[in-house]
Amino acid sequence: MNLFIILTISVFLAALYPDVAKRSNEAQYLADIEIEKLKTGAAIRGMFLNNSDEQVRFVYRLSMHKKGEAGRSSSNQGGFFIAEPGEKVSLSQISITLKDGDTYSINLKIFYGQELVAEKFIRSSFDISLNEM
Repeated sequence: MNLFIILTISVFLAALYPDVAKRSNEAQYLADIEIEKLKTGAAIRGMFLNNSDEQVRFVYRLSMHKKGEAGRSSSNQGGFFIAEPGEKVSLSQISITLKDGDTYSINLKIFYGQELVAEKFIRSSFDISLNEM
């Protein structure tokens, strides 16, 4: 239900601001995923950088899938946001518990209406020895 509302809002915004969809998105809009390794897992933050010279209104979807000895888990978050010119926006945060050998994938997508304007994808394995420095 929430995803339907988010997509409806993004379609409305695309109709309201049609010029934004015509811009070159590669350098203007950057999606990023910041991962802070913790003792028992990680804190994952979805980030967006507006390199354009205009305020933008977009919708994001941040999803995380984890697989390990203890089983599988996933988290999906999304919402509407506004970014001023040159602004870096923290969209949301997911905290996960990880054990040695767990694998995870994280995908952040930024939409203007139905158009994907930025995306970042990470797939990795957790190595506990990297956290014992």
